[in-house]
Amino acid sequence: MANALGFGPVTLRQGLLRGLLGPGAPHEAFPDPEMESALTEATASVEQELSTRFRVTRFRGHLGPGPVPALPKGEVAEWEGPYPWPSPLPGEGFLRLPTRVRPVVEVLGAQVVLPGGGTGRVELPATWFRFEAWAGEILLAPALGAAPLMAVGLPMTFPTLFAGRLPQSVLLAYRAGLGTTGIQRWPKLRRLVLLRAALRLLPALALEMNPGLLTSLSADGLSQARTSGYALKELDERLAIEVEELKASLLDLWEGPSLGVL
Repeated sequence: MANALGFGPVTLRQGLLRGLLGPGAPHEAFPDPEMESALTEATASVEQELSTRFRVTRFRGHLGPGPVPALPKGEVAEWEGPYPWPSPLPGEGFLRLPTRVRPVVEVLGAQVVLPGGGTGRVELPATWFRFEAWAGEILLAPALGAAPLMAVGLPMTFPTLFAGRLPQSVLLAYRAGLGTTGIQRWPKLRRLVLLRAALRLLPALALEMNPGLLTSLSADGLSQARTSGYALKELDERLAIEVEELKASLLDLWEGPSLGVL
């Protein structure tokens, strides 16, 4: 079974961990389900750390109350909570939002949620937005700042829309994710997922090599300290260093100074 990147147990057996898992290796019979689980967890971990998705995904905003509705069957989509207004980013008078997932592929529109009675929500069309894909930033900038709202059923212009009423939040609708083209553009991502998966497997492999391995768990249950008897300690440390270096290099490229809003 392959994950979102096409990785499966054979990828680890013939690649990064072939000396431990490949044909004739000490752990040749290591179970496939454990490797599949490690790859799935590693994929999700990298997506969260880099604020991305490997598949292009549609994001829908949900404010509540109540649980999120069911997503259309077969659609690659996720629900997101509201974005704040005003934004934490300066926008020279316009709303500028950092999306939670990048690269942005398409802005589909937004709903502005207003307090009080009357017009509770205002639909803003996709044509009012510009975005920087890799930085994951969306800029609301209607032409000349005075775009008419008649098209959305309101007899007013943009500057008068919020007069005396500060919006509570914004519900964004957009598509974001790497897709095949993005994954090919950044081959380091594939290496990063494999490294994460390997780091999840090494403790189990070491335990098979040394069943008497002693470990201690922190009080919160989140961190584990391994004794000097940890058979794969040197490999674990080397891979962990490479993970941090790869992640830092990708973040530097995606968040560099040249990636301003278009």
